[in-house]
Amino acid sequence: MMPGFRLNLAPLKEPLGFIRVLEWFTAVFAFGSCGGYSGRNVFSLNCTEGANKTLTAAFSYPFRLNQEILVEGNTTLCNRTVAETHLMGDSASSVEFFVGVAVLAFLFCMLALLVYLGYMHVYKDSNFGPMLVSASEGSVFLECNQLCNPRFQWMIYDWQVFSPPFLSHSLRLARYALWPSFTLPLLQDFVVTAAFAFLWLVCSSAWARGLQVVKDATGPAGIDSTLSLCREPDVICEVKEIANMRSLDISVVFGFLNVIVWLGNAWFVYKETQWHSQKAAAQQGSGRRSAPAPI
Repeated sequence: MMPGFRLNLAPLKEPLGFIRVLEWFTAVFAFGSCGGYSGRNVFSLNCTEGANKTLTAAFSYPFRLNQEILVEGNTTLCNRTVAETHLMGDSASSVEFFVGVAVLAFLFCMLALLVYLGYMHVYKDSNFGPMLVSASEGSVFLECNQLCNPRFQWMIYDWQVFSPPFLSHSLRLARYALWPSFTLPLLQDFVVTAAFAFLWLVCSSAWARGLQVVKDATGPAGIDSTLSLCREPDVICEVKEIANMRSLDISVVFGFLNVIVWLGNAWFVYKETQWHSQKAAAQQGSGRRSAPAPI
């Protein structure tokens, strides 16, 4: 039978559940601190000839800077006609990858917490691995591979024994439709947790590089290289206002913090798997065998 939901808050007091809650919060802060960002840098053009002008470099998530207009087309600046000019750089792929990983991690943490708090009695007794079913002369044999837990609950909803004419009469084939109980098996949990730790490392590194591109493109040096007018001897470009990118820096910090948190949680999940328990049992067994006999 399908195991029912049993609310149990005890896992929250253990590292397995507590760290999962921590992962949920760090994922929220990671994508929340950069997902809706918008800012602008204001520059002034001091002209020897002609009126001074003010330029605004506005940018926002997902930071496709090459689509942000710095100067409108055919604008007169310092007695010179300047063609339409865009900012340089594109960090959309890195930040969208970062936000995508954060959102998926957020959703996975919610699913994992649901299983921990309501289906821990199934979670502890489950491991993945196919269950092979065969029958000979009406006798049913269930065979599990080495990763399959014999206590895992399966629901048999269809059974049919048939004997095709081309097979020997001594052979009977059994058809089972086996459905696993609703669960998040330990080994899948470990693999997914370790995979997220790796994804956090990759996406945080990519977004850290992408953020540096944004800062360089919207800073004084980036504006000077983008707007050729600023390199003229009779034009001085000065920064009047710089956007606050503290929240973007925080998102990078939370990204790398997630790497540490998810790696730590992967270890605690690993300790619950049969890989760790079998290894510990083997070490204990070898220790007992190597103990000297009493005199």
